[in-house]
Amino acid sequence: MWRRRALARLRGIGAAAAVAVMALGIASRAPVASSDRKPVQPARVVDFSGDQAELQLLRRERREANAYSEALRNVSARRFGDRPA
Repeated sequence: MWRRRALARLRGIGAAAAVAVMALGIASRAPVASSDRKPVQPARVVDFSGDQAELQLLRRERREANAYSEALRNVSARRFGDRPA
């Protein structure tokens, strides 16, 4: 019985020591000076609206995928045993 209490106490002390060591490691790192930082560049936005053929292809693919999923949904609803009584 006393061994369990001793192990539990030792485990608690070890956990607290690990947290303290991590806190010291984090605190010892100096923040990056503003002169060392790289300037942030805004994201470039590209206009794709001029490619009508690609947009048409994407719309057609989307329509076909929706039609296919609708067909699968209807087929699975007609199978026996897939709906609760």
